[in-house]
Amino acid sequence: MNRFFRRPHIEGQPDSADGQTSKFKPATPPVSRSGNGTATDGATGAAIMVPCPHCHTALYVRELEDNLHVCPKCGTHLRLGARTRIAATLDPDSFVEWDADVRSVDALQFAVGTHVYAEKLATAQAKTGEADALITGGGAIAGEACVVAVADFAFMGASMGSVYGEKLVRAAERAKRERLPLVTFNTSGGARMQEGLFSLMQMAKTTAAIVALGAAGLPHIAVLTDPCYGGVTASYATVADVILAEPGARIGFAGKDRIAQIMRTKLPEDSQTAEFQLVHGMVDAVVPRRELRQTLATLLALYRPPAPPPPTNAEHFDAERNPAHDTAPHAAPHETGRIPAPAHR
Repeated sequence: MNRFFRRPHIEGQPDSADGQTSKFKPATPPVSRSGNGTATDGATGAAIMVPCPHCHTALYVRELEDNLHVCPKCGTHLRLGARTRIAATLDPDSFVEWDADVRSVDALQFAVGTHVYAEKLATAQAKTGEADALITGGGAIAGEACVVAVADFAFMGASMGSVYGEKLVRAAERAKRERLPLVTFNTSGGARMQEGLFSLMQMAKTTAAIVALGAAGLPHIAVLTDPCYGGVTASYATVADVILAEPGARIGFAGKDRIAQIMRTKLPEDSQTAEFQLVHGMVDAVVPRRELRQTLATLLALYRPPAPPPPTNAEHFDAERNPAHDTAPHAAPHETGRIPAPAHR
């Protein structure tokens, strides 16, 4: 009877009567802990627990992912990769990537000692699986069609080089042609020094594209995430109709320590945080990550371009005589991955 009605297992006691561990009990995989407190599966090397960088609480990776990489203990917003942010923000299967094959070149043959830019670029591409630091494309947020540009800090600190700027300008120009709003998620350490003047010129180039978008009556909504510094903050990222920021994001031009050295004074502890910038008028709202998708959807609905006026009789007649003439306001040459304009209610 004992083999049918076994006593429940008690911690520290064997499972079977002969003192041996039951062969049906799954083996517990070995767990190792690195010097930074990250617990990993000894069999696969995959992290199962990571420490919060702020409160140092050990967090299960799965729990952290389910909470959009926000610490459930202290609310610290950890950095998100570009692909993860796209999946968390846009409607499922709505994102169509553009210009994925555009890649940077080492035009200046830049090298400092043994550090060669071409090698560093190849390392970043292999590490992240991305061609460069910015991903652009079209999609929808809660049914509101839009163009998105998402920076990835894991790629060379999301430094803005010639490809970064070119992809952003192409996205803005396409948004203008197709009469769609532009949403940018911005994080960066600044301009990409290895490209010299080519990198610095992206500040003027991207800003001009955003200004042209605004002149066409289309909105640019910028989301500043941690960290957002240098030429990105000083150019297109802050030329927006609405500027949002995630809680605790560090935002500025130069680093706080550098400013303190130059000014020879101690800055406030919370300076250059999103909350500090909100109080001083640099951002319009600080939005928690879980509320960001709905906030963007509401803004896109409010900023939705007005419906185009119906064609006049003369325009209609001209279109019938010349079928090649398209009077639609977002007529543009055919491009792969074109997304439809939002329905005007």
